[in-house]
Amino acid sequence: MLRKIILFMFCMLHYVYAARPMNTDDARITPRNQCQIETWAEFHFNGNSEVWALPGCNLFWDTEITLGGMIGLESDSIQFQVKKLFVDADKKNWGIGIALGNIHHFIVDSKSKNDLYLYVPATLTFFDSKLVFHANIGYNLQDFRSNIYSAGIGIEAGITEKIYFIGEVYYNRFDPLIYQVGLRTWIVQDSLQIDSTYGNSFDGKSSFVSLGFRILPQKKITLMHKTK
Repeated sequence: MLRKIILFMFCMLHYVYAARPMNTDDARITPRNQCQIETWAEFHFNGNSEVWALPGCNLFWDTEITLGGMIGLESDSIQFQVKKLFVDADKKNWGIGIALGNIHHFIVDSKSKNDLYLYVPATLTFFDSKLVFHANIGYNLQDFRSNIYSAGIGIEAGITEKIYFIGEVYYNRFDPLIYQVGLRTWIVQDSLQIDSTYGNSFDGKSSFVSLGFRILPQKKITLMHKTK
């Protein structure tokens, strides 16, 4: 029953489509007492397409908590993640943090599986954040058996005030090395962002396109405190 409710919610979000198609994460989080939603659709030319929706909030300890999931042709997933920064790239010219999470996969005609993971995101910014570099190193533990290492390098480069070039190279152990390039556009500055990308493996056998939205409500969330 719970799974059906969650899948229904994500089906409704399918009509919004979605943001963060990049694998390489940055050393930034949602502003304190605010939430965001990253949602994106990824279309693989081999037919293994998927739609993601990941709402996240920063309500305490400058820690971003994300709970969302994915609907795909071959599997569905639920993801939970906690991301903590040691240095915020929005406050300095560099940042570093750590993210811990779990993805539970519901696989068609097969047993479900869990991916426990962690990764370290690092960010360097230049020219008032008009040029930004990201680097990630990660580790996945699939069903407490398979050890998977990952690494990625990404870039954001301002073309105009609202349009950025984005790109990355990303590697997952047992998977081919992939690249992804595209444009990031602010439709409403600091509130609504659209990403569109093209990606492929370097052997040319895993091409895909993606379209995503990132929504950042400007209204802060006020936590209610009971008084005696």
